[in-house]
Amino acid sequence: MFARLSKLSKPARIALIVVVALIALVILAVIAFNIYIRTTYSSFYDQAREEFPIPETNSGFVEQDIDYLEQADAWLFSGYMNKQSTCPILRRDGDGRVAKVYVRMPDGELYGKYHGSGITSTSEYVFLTTDSGYVVLSAPDVANAKDGDTVQVLGQRELGFAPAFLSISNDILYTGEFYDGGAYDTPEEHHMDTPNGERNSAIMYAFVPDPTGFFGYSELPEFVYSIPDKVQGVCVTEEGSMVLSTSWGLSGSHLLVYSNQLGAQDDAFLVDGTEVPLRYLDSSSLIQDILAPPMTEGVTVVDGRVYVGFESASNKYVFGKLYPGGDMVYSLEVASPLGE
Repeated sequence: MFARLSKLSKPARIALIVVVALIALVILAVIAFNIYIRTTYSSFYDQAREEFPIPETNSGFVEQDIDYLEQADAWLFSGYMNKQSTCPILRRDGDGRVAKVYVRMPDGELYGKYHGSGITSTSEYVFLTTDSGYVVLSAPDVANAKDGDTVQVLGQRELGFAPAFLSISNDILYTGEFYDGGAYDTPEEHHMDTPNGERNSAIMYAFVPDPTGFFGYSELPEFVYSIPDKVQGVCVTEEGSMVLSTSWGLSGSHLLVYSNQLGAQDDAFLVDGTEVPLRYLDSSSLIQDILAPPMTEGVTVVDGRVYVGFESASNKYVFGKLYPGGDMVYSLEVASPLGE
């Protein structure tokens, strides 16, 4: 090898040395970045378990939320396709195969101009966010659709705000908004000082089951929550731990775990002219704060474990591809308000 190198001209040898040095520098940088990620977010990795890959991360899909469709033993992913006009639901079946399921809106257009920020389901229906509420699909239609099939929206609901997440836990449907103080603002009446003296700038509705309501849920929320900034997802364990996934940009994410053991009404919030009980989520009810890698998105709870995905390994953001697990769904157990 050295004999061959000696035959190269001096400029060629210098160029080769520079290329090799740059490659070595990139390798060292990636190794250092991996060490930084694993060290900085050790509290997450020490208790989290890799489950399965987020589908289509190398094909333009930017994951926003995850849901388990129990009757089909399948995982549903909502999000958007970077630089594409349609946003299919991705269904990951039990055997690992992935199907793209397109959604036909009431106006005949394909679901595409929305962010796909939230998806959740019951045995009968799948709920998917729009920019002002959510739409409802048949769960059997979504479960049985073949790759490339289109399912028709059954109904559409307006909420009066732009939902950033959507989740059904313990039969209650939660949906709320995202605030970051810059690109994503919220109405001034949603900005509140909590009893603990902290400032929340977003709200979340909690709808309870109602057989006479909109596809099985009450017309008005049973509760309204005042929530922290930058919430990307929510779920609630059977023990009453409410988990908020909060993230924005390259900063570390936080899985905030609150006690959802509701006591007396804290306050009231006006919804369509009706006073609804208002609860505040602040440090007084916070029982755990798990620092996680950047760009956590939606969360869901299955068999007592909280599942969470990331958008960092998508082609849009890329950097999550540089460390193992950036393109994976993880699960972990969280603290219980019962102290168990």
